[in-house]
This record gives sequence, structure tokens and C-alpha cells, in this order.
Amino acid sequence: MTRLTTLTSFFLVLLSGLNAQGKVDPIMAIKQDADSVWILSHEVTGVYIGYDDGKSKSEERVLFKAGKLDTSLVKETHLLTKTERSQLARLLARPNSETKIEMAKCFMPQHAIVCRKAGNVSWIEVCFSCQKIRGSKNLKSAIPELDNPKWAALRSLFKQMGLTYEL
Repeated sequence: MTRLTTLTSFFLVLLSGLNAQGKVDPIMAIKQDADSVWILSHEVTGVYIGYDDGKSKSEERVLFKAGKLDTSLVKETHLLTKTERSQLARLLARPNSETKIEMAKCFMPQHAIVCRKAGNVSWIEVCFSCQKIRGSKNLKSAIPELDNPKWAALRSLFKQMGLTYEL
């Protein structure tokens, strides 16, 4: 199966493993609820493309449009094993060891964590530059903030799993 075929079949619509409020717990999805979990690197999103000259209009470059992945942005992917999923979930769930959370304002993510269940997907976009994360609408709004040691561990985990683009 080619990379593009795998990605296209994988990224169809939003994750259906929802609770009563239509939300997904990202850590539980990563750890056990999702059928599969991927990490990926991609061209920068969150920036505007085009320009407004009266004839054309700019739009925000996004990784997912209407629940479908823009595969032209994807640089690298890695399907997580059960062990890697547990490792990622433990990292995200562990308490911060620093009380100060540092974040900049750029939010131009180039990495993502993607969960698939029953042909539907949810995602968390990750910006290692400004240390912010943003999830798809069906994820709980309380994606945990990460302190500097957790950001370093997350970056290291992405590298350990073979991603090199912009790390």
C-alpha cells in the first residue's frame, strides 16, 4: 500500500468514539480508544496563503479541511505501536514538573498526533517553536499544557519514532 493511499484512506472524517457531550479524551484515545494513532510532520499551518488584491482572497493554511487531511502538506508519518502509544499517553498525562509554562505566540505547527477510530479522525497539532498545541473540535478543550521538560520529552519522542522534519 502506498503512503498516499494509506493516508487518504486513513484521514476521511472526524473520530466517532465520542462521549455523551460529543468530546474525545485525547489521552484515552491515544492510549486505548483509537483503532490507530499516527504522528506526522507537515509543512507549516496556521499561516495565510494568497492575498487580498480585490480579485483573490487569502485563506488560512490548515492541515484538515472538512475532516480531510491535506496530504500535500505531509512530510513524514509514523504509525505508533501499542508500546509507543502507551509511551506517548504517559508523557502527556504525567504532571508537569515546573510551575511556569512558557509559550510564545507564533503557533505555526509542523507536527501532529492523529487518532483514527472507525474510519474517523481527531488530531492535535503541535508547534515546537512556540510550545502550543491545538486539537480538532471534538477533542476536549482541556488538552494538557506542557512544561519545558515535557516539551523536550515530546520532541525527543518524535525523533525517537523517526520523524526528522523541522525537529
